[in-house]
Amino acid sequence: MNPSRWILDRFIPHRSATPDMRLRISNLTRQTELAHCVDVADHGAKRRKGLLGREMLSTGEGLWIVPCEAVHTFGMQFPIDLVYLDRDKRVKKIRNDMPPWRISACLSAHSVLELASGSVRRTQTKPGDRLEFSSASQLGDCRISPDVCGTTLPKPGNRRGIAMLTQQKNLRAITEFLVVGICTVALALTIVGICAALLGDHAAGARDFVEYWASGHQLAHRVNPYDGDVILRIERSVGYPSDLPVLIMWNPPPALLLVLPLGFLGPTTADLLWSLLLLASLVTSVRIIWIMHGRPNNPLHLLGLSFAPALVCLLAGQVSIFVLLGLVLFLRFHRSHPFLAGVSLWLCLLKPHLFLPFGVVLIVWAIMTRSYKLLAGVAASLGFSTGVAVLWDPSVWLHYDQMMSTMSTARMQQELIPCLSIILRWIISAKTMWLQYLPSALGCIWALAYFRKHYDRWDWMEQGSLLMLVSVLLAPYTWLVDQAILIPALLHAAYFTRSRGLIAVLALASAAIEIGALRGVALLHSPFFIWTAPAWLAWYLYATTTSYRASACQSSVLANGGLMGTVKD
Repeated sequence: MNPSRWILDRFIPHRSATPDMRLRISNLTRQTELAHCVDVADHGAKRRKGLLGREMLSTGEGLWIVPCEAVHTFGMQFPIDLVYLDRDKRVKKIRNDMPPWRISACLSAHSVLELASGSVRRTQTKPGDRLEFSSASQLGDCRISPDVCGTTLPKPGNRRGIAMLTQQKNLRAITEFLVVGICTVALALTIVGICAALLGDHAAGARDFVEYWASGHQLAHRVNPYDGDVILRIERSVGYPSDLPVLIMWNPPPALLLVLPLGFLGPTTADLLWSLLLLASLVTSVRIIWIMHGRPNNPLHLLGLSFAPALVCLLAGQVSIFVLLGLVLFLRFHRSHPFLAGVSLWLCLLKPHLFLPFGVVLIVWAIMTRSYKLLAGVAASLGFSTGVAVLWDPSVWLHYDQMMSTMSTARMQQELIPCLSIILRWIISAKTMWLQYLPSALGCIWALAYFRKHYDRWDWMEQGSLLMLVSVLLAPYTWLVDQAILIPALLHAAYFTRSRGLIAVLALASAAIEIGALRGVALLHSPFFIWTAPAWLAWYLYATTTSYRASACQSSVLANGGLMGTVKD
């Protein structure tokens, strides 16, 4: 079997053999005609291309993308009107004159109409209007505007052009095969590693999971869940190595609601349940991101499922994947169900230090947009989780403060955590703790300026992705596993870049971490991993910046009038 051909057949959809259908769209409520020449994008290639490459969109022309919940105008040369529809062709949302380099979404929509700018105002179309779709009566008069991305047939004898196009397709297929192979092998090895760990002797004590089970065990017995001496004895009773210091939760008391149920289970059962929940949270998060980007028919979601920090988090049994799930649910529901989005942010507060610039902008945005339901959701979830913790341990906040002021601070002063803020403190003054908060403070100032600049078109998936990358890079302290929360930002850039080379670079960078783990490199304390957070930010910036060229047609003008070839994702 030819691997390249298998990849092309499996992941790259073919154009339909049937002629393209053109539609006439009428507004039954207003008794007006929205457009008389609307193309249909109902399969992978046409959905991904959209209106890219067209020089203009004349009045009466448009594109119906189905199914679709979100669109972008990266690489386009003109503004468009958007009309989001439900399954009954009823208008859910409209957006007038959306300029190039923007993102828009309506998560309750089933499809979207992209129309010439001014079409919505001209027809006075409003949310709630009912549209009617019919076949265009005169296809001969239905001429689509010039499409500079359209692939023209090569001139007879232009073998060089055909050879170059074939070579581009082969390279693309090989790159995709490598990406799919790397991601699949990494995910499979991780699942095997988790199964082996669960079946081994003293499995619970061999993973970071033991700290959460021990704290839950303490809280279930209504005693101090942050008592280091008792926690250490419990951990060693289930196989935690005797030569290692205590593993204790640094998470604030509201997080105890997550680990309390573990205290009523034995270590083996709790470990199995915890691992299944982590795996389900990762799969759910990646799937939601895939849905939010229009269910693209490509294997890029494998990058999220096999992202090295997430796999390391699975192996260690850390909570960062739950934090990822909270972030993704916020991105998914902040428009349609703001209260639920606020409740979802409770999971992000399991590790609040990772969200300092992001959180500052979130608070300002919520106040300026009057998203009081979102703030109410945050307050309700925090109040409930704190109430449960206080109910089981009335002195829980005092116990937490004592632990943080003694054990946590002393441990942080002694350990070299591979992140920018800790390295900065070690270089300047190892015992001056406030130095590691300086990058986050500067990041908050930058984030507010960034928000002010982009406030009029703020989108949490687009602008929020960069904000999240900066927040993790400048966090007061962060482990490799915490970078799992960057999956939404990296997948967002991966879905919009047309460079398969950049996709391969991301997969190989992730694989380098996994190779380091296989070679015995300490995943949490080795300075080898200091490059990871800056690398993800640099990759994101390069991928989004070059999308100006990547979203436009990748064409090559060959000799003798040449062939214009387009490399489509």
